[in-house]
Amino acid sequence: AYKKYLKRKKEIVYIQENEIGKKVKPDVFNHHFKGISSNINQSMDIKNIVKRPEIKLKELLKIITNKEYPESSIAEVEYNIKHEGYIQRQKSMIEKYKKIEDKLIPQEINYDSIKSLSNEAREKLIKIRPLSLGQASRISGVSPADISILVIYMAKNRYWEM
Repeated sequence: AYKKYLKRKKEIVYIQENEIGKKVKPDVFNHHFKGISSNINQSMDIKNIVKRPEIKLKELLKIITNKEYPESSIAEVEYNIKHEGYIQRQKSMIEKYKKIEDKLIPQEINYDSIKSLSNEAREKLIKIRPLSLGQASRISGVSPADISILVIYMAKNRYWEM
């Protein structure tokens, strides 16, 4: 099983490093995808073409490289390409979250004065009095929006620097 995993990983890396950067000429693309996708006017790399929802990496590779790759390896590369923006946003959100996770919440904070908090979040924060934003974020009923409001409130009132 581990050998299979390593082989698949190697195939994925190979496709990512050697195939998706290849250029596709407009006449080739426009001929093969006529009626399926809008035409291209200049050569584009496979990666950018695959970002189009109607284009499948498998079909494009077959036309451009004339090589056969396992379905699962192609599917993973295609998924990564098509969801790249979303994945980057998630990574960015995780990094931001890590920065605020350990920020302490002053115990004297008056949650009633933070009018933008949802009523449920306000009640739970008053009752539980979390010590950090990480703790607050794990309270049922306290949404990510409530945490954002708390972060802005604390920075604005100089409890700590952003």
